[in-house]
Amino acid sequence: MESIRLNVSLLRKRVPNLTKEAKSIGLRPATVSNLCTGKIPLARAEVRTLVALAQLANCRVDELILTEEKGIKIETGIKVIDLFAPLIKNGTVGLLARPGMGQLALLAEVFYRLKQQRYQTLLLNPKKEDAALIDLKNEANTITKTVEETLQAFSEHCDGQDVLLVVDRAHVVSGELEAMLSDERSKQCKSLTTFLVDLTGEAVDDELPFGPLDTIWKFDPMSVAKKQYPAIDVLLSLSENYPLEQPENRLQQEARRTLRRYSELQSLYAVRGYEHLPEKESSDFNRGERLKAYLTQPFYIAEPYTKRPGQSVQSLQLFTDVQDLLTGHFDHIPANELTYIGQIVRD
Repeated sequence: MESIRLNVSLLRKRVPNLTKEAKSIGLRPATVSNLCTGKIPLARAEVRTLVALAQLANCRVDELILTEEKGIKIETGIKVIDLFAPLIKNGTVGLLARPGMGQLALLAEVFYRLKQQRYQTLLLNPKKEDAALIDLKNEANTITKTVEETLQAFSEHCDGQDVLLVVDRAHVVSGELEAMLSDERSKQCKSLTTFLVDLTGEAVDDELPFGPLDTIWKFDPMSVAKKQYPAIDVLLSLSENYPLEQPENRLQQEARRTLRRYSELQSLYAVRGYEHLPEKESSDFNRGERLKAYLTQPFYIAEPYTKRPGQSVQSLQLFTDVQDLLTGHFDHIPANELTYIGQIVRD
């Protein structure tokens, strides 16, 4: 899906005294102002108004119209994200984690990967310092201290670019984020995808910790305890506005069902003993265990520490691997051989 908006940045560069110049050629200043701020949708603008503005800016009419992609998946190559809670262009992602669960490392990895796709990466420095921020700062093209500095960065470095922005929850609670996203300068980005973090860990306990979100990445303490990273809770992480194609949707649901059943059986038989698992339950348990292992993944930014090369898996291969895991094609492979790999190598 796409929506359209006025290329305000181009207009103001070409016509510094826009409202005055618009009035001189018979356009109502209020109309032009409302088109620039989005109060009047571009789709409702008269053709003659757009033509007049294009003549003022000495450009083509189509140059004045920017399209915004909605519901478009940004492929990260990170298996657990691309399968269960895809990143949505122009969306807002909320990360729900307590300290030490790897949320900042995951964001640093996303920054690293998407910089290869020519995304600009911005970090509005959190008000609370955290030693784990170092990797994220290393992968940020720009680090700002205030909202005003961030808006200036949009104008100076991000005009017409796809942008990833990390903001701390403190800026959400204070209302600064809402004001920033409403500012005209934020609309100069081709796309602006926002990540909201909470370094205090309090957001986990709130019903609506960040307000409306397109995507939730919730972190799982059990995965952290077992050192299964990225520690995304696949049962509670999701993307609301990304329409999976029907076969992918069915596969995602089946994978979720398998992992939910695996979690239930793990809790139930941890005390009784896994040797008491019925045959049918044993099959579900083992496939869930393999899928859980497969969803772990080495990160590029962690190579110096883990000595494992980073791995990326394209969505087509990811869905093929998951399908084969669920149908028993890899029942002969022990779960520990699927831990921290990329795609599954076929014989």
